[in-house]
Parts: sequence; structure tokens; C-alpha cells
Amino acid sequence: GISFTLWEGQCLSLLGPNGVGKTSLVKILLSLESFHRGKIEFHKELQVPKSLGYAPQTISYWQKLTVLENLFSLADLYS
Repeated sequence: GISFTLWEGQCLSLLGPNGVGKTSLVKILLSLESFHRGKIEFHKELQVPKSLGYAPQTISYWQKLTVLENLFSLADLYS
């Protein structure tokens, strides 16, 4: 089980060994995967697709950039 609360402006990183469910949790939060028990509660004004992002470890835009550099580079494409 997992439980956490994020406030406006906070970031969350999921760290842990392979197979513990980090990717599954992110996919569930993004409504890309279903879950069978428990509940997820979002603030009523939160727009999930616009407020959450997903950057899988094995795929990056430019392999020689850091994760943060990749995120900023991709964000620039949308601004």
C-alpha cells in the first residue's frame, strides 16, 4: 500500500527496486492503467492530464542529457 499527499508546487519522485510498482502507480494516476482496490482522490480543480507527467527511465528525448535537461527541453517544445 501507498499513501501520500502533495500540495501545490511540490514534486514527487518514486524510487525503489525493480518490480515494486512505481511505473504501475504512475500509470494508475494518469488513468493509463486500472486498479482493483483502494482509492485515489484528487482535488476537484485538478486536471490530471495537465497536472501530471510521465517520463519513463528507458526513454529519453536526448540520451546524453540529464533527466532534468530532458524535461526542460521537452517543456520548451510545448511552450
